[in-house]
Amino acid sequence: RGEYNLAQHAMTIGWPATHRMLWAPLGLAATPTLSKLLAAPPDPTTAASCAHLLASFCDAAALPQLRTLAREGHGPVRFEALRSVGR
Repeated sequence: RGEYNLAQHAMTIGWPATHRMLWAPLGLAATPTLSKLLAAPPDPTTAASCAHLLASFCDAAALPQLRTLAREGHGPVRFEALRSVGR
């Protein structure tokens, strides 16, 4: 999670908007990569970001993964999965 400062503009873009800016142009084509990352995330922040993005893409194939994380996850990963399943 982080921020990106736009040097020529008077605004700061924070998480999750930074992720949406990078991944949204790919749309549903990004879901296989995000699902693989969610299955074996390198860290909790990556898992939480993947859960958020998969939910924002309304990918029904990701629901089983998100439900499992909502039941069994911990910390920010579980929070994002719960929020994602609730959408």
